[in-house]
Amino acid sequence: MALKRLANTDYMAAALPLQIYHQTLYKPVEVHWHEFYELGFVLAGQGEHVMNGVTQPLQRGSLFLLTPADFHEVIPRPGTSLELFDVVFQASVLNEEVYLLLFQDLKQPMLSFIGSELAAIEYEFQRLWREAQQRHIASHLVMTGALERILVELLRKSRASDPDPMNDVDPTQHQKLSKSLIYLHHNFREPLTLDEVAAQVHLSPAYFSACFHRIYGTPFQRYLQDLRLQFAMALLAAAPVPISHVYAAAGFQTLSHFERAFKRKYGLSPRAFSKTRQRQTTQVELHQS
Repeated sequence: MALKRLANTDYMAAALPLQIYHQTLYKPVEVHWHEFYELGFVLAGQGEHVMNGVTQPLQRGSLFLLTPADFHEVIPRPGTSLELFDVVFQASVLNEEVYLLLFQDLKQPMLSFIGSELAAIEYEFQRLWREAQQRHIASHLVMTGALERILVELLRKSRASDPDPMNDVDPTQHQKLSKSLIYLHHNFREPLTLDEVAAQVHLSPAYFSACFHRIYGTPFQRYLQDLRLQFAMALLAAAPVPISHVYAAAGFQTLSHFERAFKRKYGLSPRAFSKTRQRQTTQVELHQS
């Protein structure tokens, strides 16, 4: 199975990189990832959301956020349907303060809303949907505002359930590097260089490298490689994807480098790890049947 990648140009216009879809799913949406951000909100039905190999239940009020570094699948409960809004967007539509707050401090990218909180979130999605359909004067401003209010509510609820923000590093240095770290987490599958990421905070590569190592406790290249390996491991565990596709999707340039790095970190080759997980899955399915 090849992992599908959904492109920006297929889902939103260049003039406004923000779009909302209202859909009803009767069958699973297979594992995929995309170049854009996605915000999903369940209006009705039940099912499962599998994000980076982790399964969580879906029900009315479930809200989930995915970055370009995540892969997922959506599975309606068998014999039923799942109705939801999907908002797809690029980071450029967000106010920079909202963007930084959201991805610095967001603890849980999927939460469930009930009661008055659910009503408030649904109102914003419905407003976004109406504006997208009717295209009044300044609809792009209304749509962007609704999206940002939803994201702020997601952030607030996430922080309420886990109120301890990152506070174990020097605030000034953390502020300087936070934007580049977010960029790294959202784009690690691309052919990034230290120079490119250093440019995000307007620092020289040498100074950025030293600051990164001091604050995050590991060299930049090792941090980047670990992100790619974690993604590859989760993908191998979640779906029967060919190794030749996994290494490229994770951001490695050569299969041999990927195989060496994977075995060094996890003690198994990617193929051995995949076979082990597939056997475990088969055993679980046979036991359940």
